[in-house]
Amino acid sequence: MFQCQFAQSCWKYICPSVSFLDTDGHFECILKLKEQLNKPFFMEIIILGTWAIWLTRNNAIFNQMTPNLFSTRAIFKSELKWLKYRAKRKSYTNFAAWADHFS
Repeated sequence: MFQCQFAQSCWKYICPSVSFLDTDGHFECILKLKEQLNKPFFMEIIILGTWAIWLTRNNAIFNQMTPNLFSTRAIFKSELKWLKYRAKRKSYTNFAAWADHFS
């Protein structure tokens, strides 16, 4: 979810300043994303990013669809839209503004 070239390009879309070149494991990658995102809702972003990558890979394996960044971004944006509605209840400040820059 973090080390392959495709996954890294997906994470660059979500968090342009992140780089996983000097990390060894998943935990370090998550900590790096947390640090770079610097948002109280970082875990939701990581989960949605991972989910989008997972669905794209499943489409490649089970539906013979070539993985591409465009489809992964579409999945991420779609899921992010739904999270925006739930975030209002949690009172995440600035979440809508952050999410809107992906629209």
